[in-house]
Amino acid sequence: MPHWKVHIEGQVQGVGFRPAAARLANERGISGEVFNTSAGVCIHLSCTREECEAFVHRLQEELPPLAVIAHMYVEMLSLGFKVYDGFKIVASLDAAAKTAFLSPDFGICEACQHDIQNLQNTRYFYPFTSCTQCGPRYSILNGVPFDRHRSTMEPFLMCAGCRSEYRDPLDRRFH
Repeated sequence: MPHWKVHIEGQVQGVGFRPAAARLANERGISGEVFNTSAGVCIHLSCTREECEAFVHRLQEELPPLAVIAHMYVEMLSLGFKVYDGFKIVASLDAAAKTAFLSPDFGICEACQHDIQNLQNTRYFYPFTSCTQCGPRYSILNGVPFDRHRSTMEPFLMCAGCRSEYRDPLDRRFH
C-alpha cells in the first residue's frame, strides 16, 4: 500500500485541524497519523493515490472554521514506510526551524457563550472558557508547535472532566 505525506502550513494549530483530519480519515477507513510540527501539521496516510486525493480534497472543503491553509503539498513516501493500526493523532514533532504560523487570540464562540450562561453547565460563569473555536492562542504561547505544554496553561492541572474532553478527538475541547 502506498504511503503519503501531506504537509500543511497556515493557521492550522490550536484550531481543531488534527481532530478534523482524524475524523475524516477514520470516516474514510484510511490508516495513518497526524501531528503538529514546528512548521505546521503533517499527515501520513496509507492508502491508494485516489483515496489520498479524495481525502485532501475533502479536508480542504471541510476545514474547521478557524483553520486557514497557506501552503499544502503531498508527496508519496517509500512503499512499506510504516504499518499503521487505524488513524491516530500522535505527539508533535519539534524541529529546528520554527516556521509555524502563530494563531491570534479569538473571541468567545457561541457554544462557549452558551456554556457559561447555562446554570447546569460546569463552566457556568467560568471566565476562562474556551475550545478549539475560540479563546487565547498567541497571548498564551511559549513556543511552537502549539501544544498545551508550550503554553502558559502547562502548570495548571485539569480536573477529570476537562482532562476527558482534552483527550477525546471528537470533543470540541480536544487539545
